[in-house]
Amino acid sequence: MGDDQWAKIEAENGYRQTWNSVPSSRIEVGRKLVVPIAGLYTPMKHIPNIAQLGYPPVVCTCQTILNPYAPIDPNSKTWTCPSCFNKNELPIHYRNITEGYLPQEAMPGNNTVEYVLKPPTIIPPPVFLFVIDTCVDNEKGMQAIKDSILGSLGRLPENSIVGLITFGPMVHVYELSFQHCPKALIFRGSKELTPEQIRTSISLPPKGLSSGTNHNKFLRPLSEIQTHFENIIEELPREPALADQSHLPLRATGTALSIAVSLLEDSFPQQTGQTARIITFLAGTPTIGPGMISTDDLRELPRSHSDIAKGKAKYVQKATQYYTNLAAQAVKNNIIVDVFSFSFDQTGVLEMKELIRSTGGVCARGDDFDDPVFKESYHRLFKPPVNDEPNCALDVGITAQLNIVVSRYLKIAGVIGPCSGLPNNSQYVSDENKIGVHGTSKFKLLSIHRSTTLAVYFDVVNNHQNKIPDHEKAIIQFDTIYHKVNGKKILRVTTIARPWVNDVNAGLNDIRSGFDQDAAAVIMARSAIWRAENEESFETVRWIDMNLIKLVQKIGADYTPGIATNLVLHQSFKYFPQFMFHFRRSPFIQTMGDTPDQTAQYRQVLNRETVENTLLMMQPVLEKFSLEERQYVELSSDSFASNAVFLLDTYFNVLVVKGLHIKDWVQKGFDKSPDHENVRQLLRVPVEEAQAILDQDRFPMPRYVVCYEREPPARYLDSVLDPSRAGNKLDGVGGTDDVSFHVFYEHLKKLAVQPS
Repeated sequence: MGDDQWAKIEAENGYRQTWNSVPSSRIEVGRKLVVPIAGLYTPMKHIPNIAQLGYPPVVCTCQTILNPYAPIDPNSKTWTCPSCFNKNELPIHYRNITEGYLPQEAMPGNNTVEYVLKPPTIIPPPVFLFVIDTCVDNEKGMQAIKDSILGSLGRLPENSIVGLITFGPMVHVYELSFQHCPKALIFRGSKELTPEQIRTSISLPPKGLSSGTNHNKFLRPLSEIQTHFENIIEELPREPALADQSHLPLRATGTALSIAVSLLEDSFPQQTGQTARIITFLAGTPTIGPGMISTDDLRELPRSHSDIAKGKAKYVQKATQYYTNLAAQAVKNNIIVDVFSFSFDQTGVLEMKELIRSTGGVCARGDDFDDPVFKESYHRLFKPPVNDEPNCALDVGITAQLNIVVSRYLKIAGVIGPCSGLPNNSQYVSDENKIGVHGTSKFKLLSIHRSTTLAVYFDVVNNHQNKIPDHEKAIIQFDTIYHKVNGKKILRVTTIARPWVNDVNAGLNDIRSGFDQDAAAVIMARSAIWRAENEESFETVRWIDMNLIKLVQKIGADYTPGIATNLVLHQSFKYFPQFMFHFRRSPFIQTMGDTPDQTAQYRQVLNRETVENTLLMMQPVLEKFSLEERQYVELSSDSFASNAVFLLDTYFNVLVVKGLHIKDWVQKGFDKSPDHENVRQLLRVPVEEAQAILDQDRFPMPRYVVCYEREPPARYLDSVLDPSRAGNKLDGVGGTDDVSFHVFYEHLKKLAVQPS
């Protein structure tokens, strides 16, 4: 199969796998494959015409749900589980089935189906708690926050409950039930409070919001207090600017988030189908209280990557542990934490990464709230459903639980993605290899979007001597129960079957042909980032390089040992070295020039996105527009020309760079002359294409820049391009000091053909 075939399977099931023909021996897997056996699953991927069933699923004792790979005996009305081979009786309402009339979930091709389950009797209201940093640098930024919040109120579900917390040196918790004027309970930001102390200070009633009548004074139905709430937002003041310019504002970010989590924890009981979102707006460095990352003294610079590597960042460990503990409290109580960080200063996104990741929150960052990246990214958080579902204001799944079931000889090593583990003593968990969220086969996802993608790692545990029967498949089943904000309860079941290969040497071509290089590149990227969290960048790059050499050497190419010139990559591995080359040069790994907050946000997005989006982050796309042609070109400085316009898409950035000759034509007025329609079109089409990219459903929205060659923004293009084979530099701009892909690949071949 080719890459197009894997993409087709992904479109139908939301799943891709690194190795689609699986060696049956644990020893051979470790000896040959190098890239882990792993899958990338998108549990809420939009699948047109997906089968929706209005009855409960049929479940085996091993938790496997009836699927197309389960043999059915119409005579005895039984089915055999393809995972454990147990024979099960079918329910009474299946009595009319025949070989030609099977239930929908068992029909060939229905690998992914959805069961519409019975919703809860009382649909709990969604809760939105806005936490605003009022130490914003300028009035335009503060107004942008206000306008965005006010604009989003009309997009919230009608039964939504809202709350408001603001903070600077003090934390203000607003009593929304008091509508005569703004009234707030004030906490000192420098003091670390336990949940019990917060509970005592707030004096909440014993019953929660879900009772329908016993709302507390801080969290109220939007329908009751919308005008009052809007007035409070409109009149929110900024913290006064400091007269002493040698100090940063006092900002109690950690205290504010702790109060927010505890307020929500005590306001409503835990129940399936109800979540609360803390939507946080950060405008600068946390300088006091728990979670601080620096003091307010400007002479003490916030931590850098170098400081962290050398152990000189004295606040990082304590702040990280503080937010990790807060993450556990939030996950337990179904609280999602979103972070919008827009400041020239660092805001602590690095330390908050576990709080964002484990709660399923999103993170967008930039330099100023008065920026289209913030405004549009925030707007996309409240995106409506793609199918105009009645009474469902938001296209998001909440309080989801993912249960993974695998057949014998497979175990689950762990998951990398926006989730947390649920305790269970599962037979499906690996005892040997562990990665990401591990030790369980059940996972909690508080918030899932259409593009939310999990990387699931597997182990083969079969002994080398045991030959698996040819008819037996490696079965993987994903069972995801999630809720919509309108109370609808969905169970999506995706069942995957892959062939075992008993004889690796005889089945080498099958294993090679079953290699999905796109999925493999993404899996290796997530694995590398997971390692990079604990290792210095150099060691991570070395790990990437060593694994690439081993993969080419052991299975990815045909060659004569010792002779690099005749090495030929197998078709299924053709682009894999290129993916890895660009990834090792990317800001996900090379952190020089980026702040720890930037790196943390980049990695957080990569670890939750689809294969297509992740590949774009790893290897950006460069398109060249000239008077003669339009074409995609290599990410090489050899591709650049001054008589062309270039469109670069890195997922996070969209850049249009016009060459110097183009600038000359514009200065001569060719872009306005009817006699030069070709020039006008050359200038118009790249901008239209860029706008089409910006209109895509990405989060966060990409930063968009249009510039000419030699202008400062064009340096970003040069940082993405690799040096030419001749060592050229982009005209007028400093070049990179690393090697080109051509040199890298030639060196890879020399190392791969050496005896291991």
